[in-house]
Amino acid sequence: MYTLKSVNADNNYKKREALEFAEKALKASIKKLDNKMIVQSYIFKADLYARYGYHKESFECINKTLTYDYYNENKYSQARIKLIKSINYSKLGLDSLYLKENKEILSLLNPNSEINNEIKILLRAISRIEDYYEKHQNKKVSESYFKMYENIIKRKKPDVFVAEYSNYLGNKGQRLLEKKIYDSALFYFRKDLDFVTKKGETAPYYQMKNLGDYHYTIKDHRKALEHYEKAIKMMENAEDKNSEYSDVYKRVSELYGIIGKKDKEVAYLKKYTSFLDTIAKERKPALENAILEIVKQKEFEHQNTKNKIWIYLALFIFILTGLFLYLKNLHQNKNKLQEEFDFQISEKENMLQEIRIKSKENQEKIKISINDLVEMAKQNDLAFLVNFENTFSEFRKKITDISPEINNSELEILAFTYLGFSSKEIARYTHKSLRTIQNKKYIIRKKLNIEGHIFLNIWVKEVILNS
Repeated sequence: MYTLKSVNADNNYKKREALEFAEKALKASIKKLDNKMIVQSYIFKADLYARYGYHKESFECINKTLTYDYYNENKYSQARIKLIKSINYSKLGLDSLYLKENKEILSLLNPNSEINNEIKILLRAISRIEDYYEKHQNKKVSESYFKMYENIIKRKKPDVFVAEYSNYLGNKGQRLLEKKIYDSALFYFRKDLDFVTKKGETAPYYQMKNLGDYHYTIKDHRKALEHYEKAIKMMENAEDKNSEYSDVYKRVSELYGIIGKKDKEVAYLKKYTSFLDTIAKERKPALENAILEIVKQKEFEHQNTKNKIWIYLALFIFILTGLFLYLKNLHQNKNKLQEEFDFQISEKENMLQEIRIKSKENQEKIKISINDLVEMAKQNDLAFLVNFENTFSEFRKKITDISPEINNSELEILAFTYLGFSSKEIARYTHKSLRTIQNKKYIIRKKLNIEGHIFLNIWVKEVILNS
């Protein structure tokens, strides 16, 4: 009952109510001592937290499911957890982990299964792998996963697979639009909108965005604006934020510039940069908190595996005691397992390095220079950029290799961004207007060809870390 109420609240964008009912459902299942219901309740809460951006809390719920035998014996539950983890990784910008979790779902579930819930999870994983390769410009691999998705969804009833069928129609339209088959693309976009409207979809954001993309491509700017602005209104009414939404602000700003409405062009450009800054500020503490839970999860998995192995080892020794050759072989197996544990721990450390948590070694190397650079930046010291380039010797070369057109003032903004200054802070310390800084960031993105879904502070940190 509580789970159903939570689902209804979630469908109506009532985040607080959805979480409250989910907590009541969990408490009721714990009271009944029903392990299956407890695991399902934790998974449901983890999914809500992931989609609402509470990544630390989502991983906490995931970790608690690992203690129940029902989870470890049920492949569907394992697949759901992997899908939820991939949502967290996607919103935290951890693309390689996002891809890994979704690919592992494909090895857990059978595409010929007659169980609808399993097929829904499988289709979502395939769609996300397809989207990953599309964004990373690997069209051939992306197309192969789309065909896999299409082959499965065509065998299923749309009324049962509503979200999955809608996703298929939208993606089919986008692929036809990219190939400039305009009439067919419009057919699929309209069919998608009619389908979700008929099924009672309250906020068809993606359908409006897709229609906006169609009219933008055929240069019908006013209709494109009409659909994009409807999509933005739906987006702003939702309680959760997604960095993908920022591209719509950017596109609307561009369209108003084309039709000559400069005031609205600037207003939407400001919304675009402000949206990115807000997401970046929210993502940083979320990433730091979530990684602690990821590490706990890995440590638990390692310890759980270790405990089971030691139990089996004790049983073997008890049954086969006195057999010297067996004990010798068992000892070798033990060493091999220990090497595997060490390798897993090494993988965990590599993961931590990948998501750029500052290590003690890095802190010791740059602690003094970073503090000095921050103070110089706040003082608007003329020597700030020179000292920054001395500290990060390959910085200028790395940037100018990408775009020789970058000037010193733009390099200075990139340096401020690396040190963690927001647009407002940069404006204050450089004695410029916030609008000037936001416009400069937009120009920098164009010069460096930085895609809209990539945060500027993360991009410049990757450049400096690689140097």
